[in-house]
Amino acid sequence: MEISPELTTILTAMTPIGELRVALPIALLSYKISIVPAYILSVIGNMIPVFLLLIFWKYFAKFLMIFKIFNFEHSENISHLRWTIDYEEDLEFVRRILEKLGSSDLFSMADVIKVLRENPEIAKKQKKVIRNEGYQKSIDEEKK
Repeated sequence: MEISPELTTILTAMTPIGELRVALPIALLSYKISIVPAYILSVIGNMIPVFLLLIFWKYFAKFLMIFKIFNFEHSENISHLRWTIDYEEDLEFVRRILEKLGSSDLFSMADVIKVLRENPEIAKKQKKVIRNEGYQKSIDEEKK
């Protein structure tokens, strides 16, 4: 079964990534649809998910309510530490903490904080990593 170029354009425009960025060039370049019909088909496809969300919002919201969302806060502000593994220094940070914790497979956040208090040199390597580097770069670019 072959899908028509018009339907393919609409379906591509319905996807979160496709939208008009992909659907319009495909319609124009691959399917040789002229610009006005290609634009109209792309906009229609882009709007279909919006209408579906509006129509079924009540059911969609009810479905989402089954998931509980929590914000866990620690009694002490430890945000100066990187709690992610993005760089080699982050992995070394975790390895050194695990080394100090020993062979125990079961430990708590309190145990990790205790290790860091007793061994402040573990976190020093992380200070070399610039936090939110990509975000700061974007802000600097916008100022230009």
